[in-house]
Amino acid sequence: MTTTSMADPNQLVTLGIDTHAEVHAVAALDERGLHTPWLQGERLAIRAGLAALDGRPAEAIHLYTEALQALRELGLVFEVAQVTIEMATVLDPSIPEVAAAIESARAILSGLRARAFLDQLEAAAQGQSSPVRSERSRSRDTSTV
Repeated sequence: MTTTSMADPNQLVTLGIDTHAEVHAVAALDERGLHTPWLQGERLAIRAGLAALDGRPAEAIHLYTEALQALRELGLVFEVAQVTIEMATVLDPSIPEVAAAIESARAILSGLRARAFLDQLEAAAQGQSSPVRSERSRSRDTSTV
């Protein structure tokens, strides 16, 4: 089985992920010189998602960790949960950093009684929507073929 560097475009469309728009969003923020703490967290989250979709899970995990920390420091717990849903969607939910973020987001969303978002998190946590997986899980997949 060969490994591609990018997620299947058809899966991305199904998930509503527009990488072209994400790249332009970051460029527009950079061009305008907007560097508020919240926007920095958003910028990190966008870059993390793009790294994951480009087949760079280690970089994505690092960027997601920074984004989540920035949003937590601002007290933006709902945004933390939203970024975690994205993280769990584009990365393998069994990666320890992703699993820890899922647990944190589960507590946040349960506390907020945000059932629809909790359902999205649970679907991502079960791997029902992940277009990109870690090299470790790809290796497990090829060993059974």
